[in-house]
Amino acid sequence: MTNKTPAQLADEAAENIRAINHKTIGGYEHPSEVYDVVGGLAHLVRMLPQVLQQAQGYLEKLNSTNELGHDSSEDADAEVTDVDSCVGAIQEATDGAVDALDILRQELDVLHVETGHLYHKDS
Repeated sequence: MTNKTPAQLADEAAENIRAINHKTIGGYEHPSEVYDVVGGLAHLVRMLPQVLQQAQGYLEKLNSTNELGHDSSEDADAEVTDVDSCVGAIQEATDGAVDALDILRQELDVLHVETGHLYHKDS
């Protein structure tokens, strides 16, 4: 694979999306490129839930073994409450993001299928 950290890989993925945005400001060469881009994005979206769930699982594991701290308080009892609240909020947000990604994936699948039927008449 790679020696890059997960954060570096996420940054690289974001930079690649930014590059697509810049590259397509003036449009595309052919409708088939739209099909290919949408297909690639659909593939990316299918993999994002695993990334989010693994990150959340890691934080939950640290919390369950009392290895996770929170910077809101120096009072140890308050910190436990803050950590638990924070991890709970992360779980809710992860679940919401996964649900939203599923909707996005479904819509991208429709876009992918429909753009597959298109061609440029002058080509």
